Amino acid sequence: NYCMRGRELLIDLKRSDWLPAYDEEGIRVLIKEVEELTKILHGMIPGDDENKGSKRSLSNSEIVQVQYLGNCLKRNYRYLHSYLEHRQGKIRELRWDTGTQVLPEKIRNDTLSSKEKDYFSAYNDLLTEYNSMVGLDLTASIEPPKELSIEVRVLQNCGIIMTDSGSVNLSKGTVSYLKRTEVEQLIKEGLVEHVDDQF
Repeated sequence: NYCMRGRELLIDLKRSDWLPAYDEEGIRVLIKEVEELTKILHGMIPGDDENKGSKRSLSNSEIVQVQYLGNCLKRNYRYLHSYLEHRQGKIRELRWDTGTQVLPEKIRNDTLSSKEKDYFSAYNDLLTEYNSMVGLDLTASIEPPKELSIEVRVLQNCGIIMTDSGSVNLSKGTVSYLKRTEVEQLIKEGLVEHVDDQF
């Protein structure tokens, strides 16, 4: 049955909370099917074979078969494009939503293909370069802060960070009162939490 593997790829995407692990075997099967359909169609269409001089017309049943196989080929292209484009969109969203320039370890190891990791790095480089060109972090919150300084609880050891008022050691479990702009990125990455967010 043609097109079943491509359909399964999209169903996996739909069932997943964020992204399922990249299905390399599924993509391989889909590409093989596309190549097989292309070869069959090239052999069926008159004048498309090696003997270009023999122009014969297709019978009605052959026309129906060519249309069916052609539709299967187009559907497989759409499945492949939709699968890859959806995954790339989620990778771009990750960069914008978290502001992180480094892939979380679980996503890097369990979810993305090597090409997708390269894509994230290239996209990250472009966005970082653009942010520095315009002198603004476009991934920062567009909501104006209600307060300039906030109380944060450290969820994971962050080490020493430099602030306008000097260095601060952000050790797990400690609570600090810092400027929102100094910890906004750490909040996005889930390393610290705004204490007020708990109420």
